[in-house]
Amino acid sequence: MAFAMGGAVPLLAGSFISNTKYRLMSIVVTSTLALAGFGALGAKLGCAALLRAAIHVLVGGWIAMLIAYGLMCLLSFDSHF
Repeated sequence: MAFAMGGAVPLLAGSFISNTKYRLMSIVVTSTLALAGFGALGAKLGCAALLRAAIHVLVGGWIAMLIAYGLMCLLSFDSHF
């Protein structure tokens, strides 16, 4: 459930924008905010350090997005912006 909710954030952010450049920017911005927010929320629920958890989830999410983007470019799934 959490994975589906996290994946819906960038999907909804980009689905209403037709310009590719602005769509990509909106996906990156909303994903960044969502990753940091979900990291902080998880830390709050787990009684951990908010900033450290938010940064941890954010950096891990950025790395995952870069790997996915790199694989899509490598496999030529028309993801070159």
